[in-house]
Amino acid sequence: MILRKALLFVLAIAIVGILTIVTNSPTTVLAHKDKVVDQTIELTLSDFFYQAKGAAKNAPITVKAGQLVRFVLTNPSKLVHEMHIGRKANTKDQLYDESLDDMYDSVWLNPGQSAELWVKIPDKPGEWELGCFHEEHYNAGMKTKLIIQPKS
Repeated sequence: MILRKALLFVLAIAIVGILTIVTNSPTTVLAHKDKVVDQTIELTLSDFFYQAKGAAKNAPITVKAGQLVRFVLTNPSKLVHEMHIGRKANTKDQLYDESLDDMYDSVWLNPGQSAELWVKIPDKPGEWELGCFHEEHYNAGMKTKLIIQPKS
């Protein structure tokens, strides 16, 4: 009985170790893995802003309808952050009333975590938004415009 408890304890420690490695490793959503990426956007999610590489905090991001966009996300802060893409922010329900894509809802990043999200931009030109609805982050200013230009 003691040997069985010791074995279960060691197994539990091993599982926790594996989960720690997995959750701290970059996550990649590979729905479009074998396709050619049209645009890569490196995006920092921090307190309380989004910042694309080489741009100002919360500067608008422009993409084209039909493109395959690879978002490379990092969260260097000490807080959990997320990225939703949509329109008509609903802070009460912590979501957008109009989602960009039915297949995509949001990406959550723990402190220090990175992830990749590959999004096929639908033919929905106009102004959209990236927003973090975790706690009061959206109301604190964690949102930025995503401008979808028509296909050329």
